[in-house]
Amino acid sequence: MSPSNANAGNPPVAKPTSPEIAVAPQPRAVLRAMLIVCALAGLGLSALLALMSADPGAGWASGLCSAGDGFGCGHALSSSAATVIGPFKATHLGLAYFGIHLLWYLIVGIPNRQGRNWQLLMVLIGVAGLFGSLTYTAIMIWRLPTICQFCLSVHVVNLLMVVLGTVAWFKPRIDTTAAAPRPTRGLALGTLGAGLGFAIFAVVAAVGYQNQQAAFRLQALYMDVVNDAEYIVWDWSRQDLHENAVSEHDHQIGPTDAPHTLVVFSDFDCDKCAGFHGVAEKLVDGFAPDIRVVFKHYPVSQACNPYVERAFHPQACASARVFIAAQRIATEQQVKDMANLLYQNRTHLYTHEYLVNAVGLEWPAIEKKMQSDESIDAQLQADIELAHDLGVDGTPAFFLNGKRLSRWMITTTGPQIGPDYQATNKLWETLLGRAMTSKTAG
Repeated sequence: MSPSNANAGNPPVAKPTSPEIAVAPQPRAVLRAMLIVCALAGLGLSALLALMSADPGAGWASGLCSAGDGFGCGHALSSSAATVIGPFKATHLGLAYFGIHLLWYLIVGIPNRQGRNWQLLMVLIGVAGLFGSLTYTAIMIWRLPTICQFCLSVHVVNLLMVVLGTVAWFKPRIDTTAAAPRPTRGLALGTLGAGLGFAIFAVVAAVGYQNQQAAFRLQALYMDVVNDAEYIVWDWSRQDLHENAVSEHDHQIGPTDAPHTLVVFSDFDCDKCAGFHGVAEKLVDGFAPDIRVVFKHYPVSQACNPYVERAFHPQACASARVFIAAQRIATEQQVKDMANLLYQNRTHLYTHEYLVNAVGLEWPAIEKKMQSDESIDAQLQADIELAHDLGVDGTPAFFLNGKRLSRWMITTTGPQIGPDYQATNKLWETLLGRAMTSKTAG
């Protein structure tokens, strides 16, 4: 019989398989996928709870928490047990905890028999986390009036993840003793280092967001107080009385013999100053003939103001000098137009020569006036010194009948902050003791 026919009619003999193929990989892949899903779910729920803890009054948070009688996240997230130490919350630990597990199972996966000791480390971390979950669950059930359904979901996910992680340790990949350990020490330590880095980043980001939301809430509370008309009037009434040092050269709107005088220290490059200047004439018309508005200069720039730290508004001093010079030689309408153009162009690149020519004045005449008339700088410095003596440190600053006025306008307090015209009208009616003319109200 020839060798080629030696095995004719006999079944083929199976060749030995390598240890790497001996066990079907499907159960391992499923186990790893389940662990990744658990870590992702725990991380997402912890992030949601961290957001809700930082901004408990948000409408979306209260809507998610209200799941019926006996359920609600507010008590759990605001209880003393929710704070670990200082600004650090239990939800921050959840971000770090699930983030470490997620990176481990994404990068390392299920260790083989030679590397199973590294998985034991994850099991021990999981057991410590499970102890925390049981403690917080007991606090919710026996000490708090409601149960946080999202907190409970986190603890259930954690229990499942710890059980699956323990299974991965007890049943590692079956292979020979000659198989290389997986993970290697370098891979395991690198993954743990990445997990630790993620944990630090997540906690710092969560604390930063929490502090930002706390600052927003404090600002909202502050605005609720100072943005109240009754508070503004009360605060104005208790201020020290100062003499209205009004000069004949000051830019004024309204009758000079008005019983009420509003002195405004302004800056041509100041956005809020421009906002008030745009409605000053309407305010005067609305309460005519009982009020006049007097504008004085306080440029927030070191070029002419020694009381500011740096040049916040580099063009402010030059604009003030040009305007004062224009007052000396221009008509009343040209002065008004000049003031409007300076405020309107505060954010644009321009030359003062262009604006002077736009109102019908000659630039050489303005230049000559600034060089020859020492009273221009004298008036500017007198305004700055007066503002400093009155405690002005920014613009605009208001003094009604010699008393400091903290705010001239009431704003809305919702997500979109803007002027509340009706409340502002009521404020000025209270300050001036008379109703606003209906045709100019608002």
